[in-house]
Amino acid sequence: MRNDLIRFIFDKAKKNKNIILLTGDLGYSLFDEFAQKLPNQFFNIGISEQNMIAVATGLAKEKKKVFVYSIGNFPSLRCLEFIRNNLCYHNLDVTIISCGSGYEYGQLGFSHHATEVLSVIRSIPNISIFNPATLKELKQIKRKIFLNQPKFLMVNKNYIKENINFHTFPIKKKINGKILICTTGSILEEAMKASVLLNKKNIKTEIISFPFIKPLIFNIDFINSLKKFNYIFSLEENNISGGFGELFLNLINKNNLKINFEIIGIKDEFIKIVGDKNYLRKKARIDSKSIISYIEKKIKN
Repeated sequence: MRNDLIRFIFDKAKKNKNIILLTGDLGYSLFDEFAQKLPNQFFNIGISEQNMIAVATGLAKEKKKVFVYSIGNFPSLRCLEFIRNNLCYHNLDVTIISCGSGYEYGQLGFSHHATEVLSVIRSIPNISIFNPATLKELKQIKRKIFLNQPKFLMVNKNYIKENINFHTFPIKKKINGKILICTTGSILEEAMKASVLLNKKNIKTEIISFPFIKPLIFNIDFINSLKKFNYIFSLEENNISGGFGELFLNLINKNNLKINFEIIGIKDEFIKIVGDKNYLRKKARIDSKSIISYIEKKIKN
């Protein structure tokens, strides 16, 4: 996914000299061609992410379309004041690419866990948030990343392999069933695994993946579809405080929907051990087996 995104930006930059890409001392092989063929449009700012946002601000002030790249929480939490005061307050055309959502870089330790990023960035005005999981979703996002405003784009190295059918929001067809799982980003793969086993147990389960997090707007048809489910669960690889689930719940309450709704996500605590994303998802109880256990327990009560 990451490679396809950078290739897309590179192809656009070859036709538009105002497109600038900045990196924080990362992605050398990823950016080799960009740096060699467009040396005046690519800058390695070094291990100085806050300065990278400041440079992006100045370039955007000069009417450049700026993309900045780093991993996990480095271009977000480390740069938060710069994002808030410089980019969002002035509503500048900068796209922050954060590679490695959730536990994607978990094997590098707690400092690389991007498990509060969605909550924190969502709280800042003027910024749009995208969190695609599949090739189809990335194609949808590509139409939005050249909007003239601050944007935050979470991507991972690879696409999620689609082993079952699911819906990508916004959806056009009517759906119904007993269980609905609403998810965002690469945790979609755990939702799909859970759905397969739940359906084998004759618990009809549908999935909707949300690549567009902010703004998130429900139309009347989608609201009516939600009413048809006995239970709705949100699933995220992010802290439950201020995350996708709470955003979804706010919209449910705003539309006065009487729905059995539960949030599945990372509890409001730190995981201090080191491991890959699959290991850490099990520890955080957001893997497919934990999802099934949680859903079965709720629907039996």
